[in-house]
Amino acid sequence: MIGLCKIAPAAGALGFHDVEPRQPGYGEVSIRVSAAGICGTDLHIQRWVPWIRKLAKSLPVVLGHEFSGVVEAVGEGVAGIRVGDHASCESHISCGHCYTCKMGRAHLCENTTYPGLSFNGAFAEHVVVPASIVWVNSKSLPHEHAAMMEPFGTAVQSVLAAEGVTNLNVLVLGCGPVGAMTTATARACGARSIVTTDVLPHRLQTARKLGADRVVNALEQDVIAICNDMSNGNGMDVVVETSGSGSALQQGVEALTPGGSLRLVGLSDSTTPMQFTPWVRKGLRVEGIHGRRLFETWVHSSRLIESGRVDMSQFISHRLPLAEGLRGFDMAARGEADKVMLIPG
Repeated sequence: MIGLCKIAPAAGALGFHDVEPRQPGYGEVSIRVSAAGICGTDLHIQRWVPWIRKLAKSLPVVLGHEFSGVVEAVGEGVAGIRVGDHASCESHISCGHCYTCKMGRAHLCENTTYPGLSFNGAFAEHVVVPASIVWVNSKSLPHEHAAMMEPFGTAVQSVLAAEGVTNLNVLVLGCGPVGAMTTATARACGARSIVTTDVLPHRLQTARKLGADRVVNALEQDVIAICNDMSNGNGMDVVVETSGSGSALQQGVEALTPGGSLRLVGLSDSTTPMQFTPWVRKGLRVEGIHGRRLFETWVHSSRLIESGRVDMSQFISHRLPLAEGLRGFDMAARGEADKVMLIPG
């Protein structure tokens, strides 16, 4: 089969390789891929940023960790998963043995491995994964929607963190795919008001459709003034930073009310200089949001989707055959697309 791969340890270096499909071993499941999304992490892999280099095991490797498909084979020792099940997958494979896992924080495992980086992922017709990361979906859930369960879970965790967002003023910095999902989830979970920022007009239009009360072009408008207007001058109760931009983070800190909740989601390719005095003087509560709580977040994500409170179709901007995957990467990297869905076959 043909897979879209990271082929060399350098910036760029994506290409198609013929990959030998394999049968699942003990504790593994083989899934026929129906849809797979291009993630911001895939773009980091494409750019070959320093933190990615530490996680990659060997190249070439088939990319792709946001996906859904149909279980086609089940290895020995697997329970609760059957051939024909429709499935999505968690991307963080925890070891279960380190201190962090034993303390109930398996989503932050010190020895985490990843499909599409540590071993062949889902930008191909078939993928083999540990049964421990398989999430069985209702067959009524469209595969394209189920393929976004993994990034959607990050947005859900950011919204449910700390005291949540119910009846609170929320600022979402950045409206890429996770920022868009965060905006929609905050609306579904009862935020009092939502301000969403970006620098791309089409993303701001998306945010407005997803329920943002105000959308702000951070290059052209005064983010702080608008947040003060929305909060009666009190500052925002919650800021979710999804952009990875240092300047956006500084705006978020300034926009927060004293004692407010700062939730960090976005990853930066470079070092961001930061003055921490305002963080201390405001008594900010800061939480890093990495992945999804296993598997509590998946339960909440499923309920939001099944109840119809979040419409997953809103997040997909492009659908391409896998053979056009390089074009999909180019569009995503240039900010011309939101969620690009690749369809094998």
